Amino acid sequence: MKEKLKQINDYEWQLPKEGKMNVNGMIIGNKAIIDGLEDDTIGQIMNVTQMPGVLDPVIALPDAHFGYGLPMGSVAAFDAEKGVISAGLCGFDINCGVNSIRTNLAADEVIKKIKELITALFDAVPCGVGSKGKLKLDDDQLNQLVVERDEFYREKCKTVTEPLPGVVKLLKDLKDKNIKLGVASSTSRDNLDYFLPKINVLQYFDCTLAGTEVSHGKPNPEIYLKLCEMLGANPVKCVGLEDTDKGVAALKNAGIKAIVVTLTNRKEYDFSKADLVVKTFDELNTSTLTNLLKS
Repeated sequence: MKEKLKQINDYEWQLPKEGKMNVNGMIIGNKAIIDGLEDDTIGQIMNVTQMPGVLDPVIALPDAHFGYGLPMGSVAAFDAEKGVISAGLCGFDINCGVNSIRTNLAADEVIKKIKELITALFDAVPCGVGSKGKLKLDDDQLNQLVVERDEFYREKCKTVTEPLPGVVKLLKDLKDKNIKLGVASSTSRDNLDYFLPKINVLQYFDCTLAGTEVSHGKPNPEIYLKLCEMLGANPVKCVGLEDTDKGVAALKNAGIKAIVVTLTNRKEYDFSKADLVVKTFDELNTSTLTNLLKS
């Protein structure tokens, strides 16, 4: 799809009207952004240009990524008489495409209160498609399910004795450079204490934090903000590794650069908000992480 784009200047790329398209498409971004853009995102822009009464052009902003109808981070307008109203152009999640807010606060003022600010925003702004379901459990029933889940998890992991390829090499490289390391896992403390020594990596970490030790699970940033506090680190100067989309969201909500390793992932995860996506741990080293922080 990118071959259809026509560069207008350093930051404007036109998707020229053709075929069934009623208007042009327009993407705002430098070449690096265009190079990283998904073909599916361009395809969605083309789809919207074919809608009745759409105005010229349909615009995708620099943070655009594959969405529900129109790419998240995009804009389309319709003629009041000949156009349509489409709920399908909106994402289900209020967090979709909302990446910035303008205030009169200076960066130094915000960084001092970053933990309290992010947690407050996450609690105040609803996200997701809903918060209630048909299944209702009291605290005792929920705790019993957690116990049964953990027992099942440990039984399935009995034969696992080594970390994934490339993990130990990366950990050794980081420790040799005196970089502080921590684990923030959604699992229980019992599972964490069972598994890390079992695969012989516990010694590389300065601290660990389990999901049962925080009030809010991922994608809430609490677990990562608390881990940064334990490490004595500023979140904006940290890099996190994740393998789920909720984990990536938690990192980004905490202001932390997010790397995804797709080695063990299912295809349904959306990693479009990650800062870097790699297939294996062998692709990572200290330089990769430090360069990401500089970008």
